[in-house]
Amino acid sequence: MSSGSLTAATPETGGGRAFRPGPRTALAAAVVAAMVIAAVLVVVLNSGANRAGRVHVTKYGHLPSWLPNISNSTSKLEVARPATPVLHEEQGFTVRAVLPHGATNITAVGPQIPGWVASAEQTGKWPDDKPVPGKFIVTVIDAGGTVPVASGAFTILTDGGQIVHPRVAVEGGGRLPLTLHPGQHINLAVQGGVAEGSGSIRWAPLGRKVLVGWIYQVELD
Repeated sequence: MSSGSLTAATPETGGGRAFRPGPRTALAAAVVAAMVIAAVLVVVLNSGANRAGRVHVTKYGHLPSWLPNISNSTSKLEVARPATPVLHEEQGFTVRAVLPHGATNITAVGPQIPGWVASAEQTGKWPDDKPVPGKFIVTVIDAGGTVPVASGAFTILTDGGQIVHPRVAVEGGGRLPLTLHPGQHINLAVQGGVAEGSGSIRWAPLGRKVLVGWIYQVELD
């Protein structure tokens, strides 16, 4: 489509009285022109929107109901690599973990504290400095390659610097695998003592060096 100004048909521009349309013809031509312009605008706008807003969405099966909804406005995931670990992510946020032989998205949520703990603490039946039972749910999803999920890879670091080795099991029951392969995902129940205040749940799939750490907060009041 070329752009430019429209000029009236006059004898000076190559037209004459015989080429001027009547009122009904002019009205019909105007309606057709408006429809053509509208159609062109729709095509152009849709094409531009597709180029600017195209989002590739991949589904990995049914996500746990407690996970927050993921929308197109979700910020880009932090990426943890052995040379550049992510050690201070907030619990509830997903990290993309890139390993030598695989990669995965991993999220830690929690801790969940039993309901009786707050009452026992308020009545003095539970000492303030005594750790309380805590449960984290760790979701490992969108595995690619080989991703180790051994129970010994998880630790809890308390505010006082104590390292807790939690119990790790498959949430809902089942045998804990040593590794995940492409297309597999798993929810893990990671349980251990947590003290009031802040702490960190950590994942070290390649040995002693922590790859991902999530900061959590425990309040018993």
